[in-house]
Amino acid sequence: MADLYAAVKQGDISLVQAAMDNGAEVNDNEYEHLREAIKTNNQELVGFLLPHCNPERAFGGLETAISNGLFEVADLLLQSGRFRYPQGWATDSEYAHHMRFPARKGEEVFNRWQAFLMSRKAALEELLDPLYRGYALLYGVTSKNGHGLVRLLLSGQDLEATLNCRVWVEDEFETPLTAAAESGNLTLIQGLIGFPQIDYGACGKYGWPAFIHLLCNESCADSPEKWAVIERLAERTPEDLCLDRWGKETDSLCATAMRIDHLAMVKRVMDFVWDIAKARIIPLLIHTNQTSFVRWMLEEDVVPKDTPKPSPLLWLPICRDLAKDGEDMVVQTKYALEDAVEFWVHLKIYDYALLALCRMGDFAFAEQFFYGPFHDRSVCSEIPPLEVSKAAILNFKEAAERMTVLRPWVTQEYDASAFWNAYHNDYDWLFSRLKDILQHPFIDPNKMDPHAGYEGRPSFPDIPHDFFTEDEIEIEEVNERPFRVPEDTDFEQLPLLVRGWQVLLLERRNERRLVRDRHTPLTWAVATKDIKLVELLLTAPLININFQDRCWRTALMFAIMVSSQEIVKLLISQEYVNLNAQDIEGRTAIFYAAQTGDEDMVRILLESGKVDLEIVDSQLRTAKHLAMDEGHDHLIPLLWTA
Repeated sequence: MADLYAAVKQGDISLVQAAMDNGAEVNDNEYEHLREAIKTNNQELVGFLLPHCNPERAFGGLETAISNGLFEVADLLLQSGRFRYPQGWATDSEYAHHMRFPARKGEEVFNRWQAFLMSRKAALEELLDPLYRGYALLYGVTSKNGHGLVRLLLSGQDLEATLNCRVWVEDEFETPLTAAAESGNLTLIQGLIGFPQIDYGACGKYGWPAFIHLLCNESCADSPEKWAVIERLAERTPEDLCLDRWGKETDSLCATAMRIDHLAMVKRVMDFVWDIAKARIIPLLIHTNQTSFVRWMLEEDVVPKDTPKPSPLLWLPICRDLAKDGEDMVVQTKYALEDAVEFWVHLKIYDYALLALCRMGDFAFAEQFFYGPFHDRSVCSEIPPLEVSKAAILNFKEAAERMTVLRPWVTQEYDASAFWNAYHNDYDWLFSRLKDILQHPFIDPNKMDPHAGYEGRPSFPDIPHDFFTEDEIEIEEVNERPFRVPEDTDFEQLPLLVRGWQVLLLERRNERRLVRDRHTPLTWAVATKDIKLVELLLTAPLININFQDRCWRTALMFAIMVSSQEIVKLLISQEYVNLNAQDIEGRTAIFYAAQTGDEDMVRILLESGKVDLEIVDSQLRTAKHLAMDEGHDHLIPLLWTA
């Protein structure tokens, strides 16, 4: 296959033919032979390869030609007749399920598509079947300037087929109406629904109809016009249309429904997701005040015992509504929420502390318990929104008096989650409220970020020091490997064995991530030269000033690496600081100072009277020898006479 690709890149048809004679396949998944020929504008080679390409590769070539402005090559492809339904494909729906189109590109590429198609509008219907016209229509309905192209593509005899086509773009089906709704182009949506042939029940991405896509669209602001279009789409969408799969996008749909006060629309969303949602929409039922139905579901054992928990984003609006006073339905809603939480606590999905908080009416502190558990590193827990962490810190003082709440809050690392979330997102707000928390005898201020390494979390600051190399220690990475089955294996149990192996791999990877991310609040504060936070952390009764990271470096070593004399003085003034703690290479704080050549830093350490200059590192060097090796001759008298 590589020989064929090399021949295509050279543009030599004889070499291409020779590679194909030797069994090379033009439609090989690893190489894009036709696209490569098109990019080099080799029309002769394009004409040679095209008959050997399947429909998907052929259209991929056309898309490449138009998107790159190679209109002569695009004409060559169109004139081949390859973009009419091939013989043997019985129906357009059958064809659609076998034809995967590439992802659409930006506005610049759209302009090329529009220029190309508009200049060939006379022959367009003869050259492109509705499915291909539908892909071009997706460009038009998602562009701010697509009205002209939309009118052109919907002016032919194949109007209904083009208007209602379902195009498989990468991994999802799309339709012109759902694509327009997803992009939030109200003018184009109104234009499309002006055609009596439009199919309101056709589903696009995620299996959603158009009214769901527009409901979840945040790119166009809520307005009476938007809601009028949503209502028109919803009332014409078949009522028996149901979602057939659940995913993150469905959580976002339900979260959107929790934010709106349009009761009829929320119920329409519930009808749409009911078949696969079941108990997961209990928050929506509470939101719409259908609390008696919630109790009936739980009491009559309607809810499956293996039901997944609803997204935390569905519970938070309920908690925040209940935190307000003066609403008639608050009591009824509170009891319904308690019943639902009790059910999930019984299934061991939520912690009992959450139920206790609901019964006590502390809904602000309860919010965070819908996330986690953060202590279980094999579970990729969601990172709570900053508002949730703020509510936890603001309400800590009252919660600290309840052991049934405080114990799981600490042991399951909700305290660390709240601190690090606030620290990374709104540190100035956190500082003034941190002292009371750190002074509590149960709070461990040495905890690492439960979400370190997750998307959205910042990396540890870069430190310009020769000793700070993240490759000094590596836990062996466990890679996927063929699973060898012993001779005496019971093959009926093989799936369980394979699953066990996968769990082992996951545990090893989690262990590696934990070892690599050993940074405490004190380490971060020192590395960022945040002396104000360092001072505050050192007042915590449980602070471990000698905590060592994965390379066994202490906060004092980090302070030397970032050249902060002020923080170094602060740290060595602490009663329990260990100036002779050794890193993984056997080096102590004085080694770090000697390596930098900073005479003032060396003096500060030596004046403490706690430095052992006889300690040797893994290369059997003392700090004096290191200074000599580094060429810091000015330090030698100081280190020699100490």
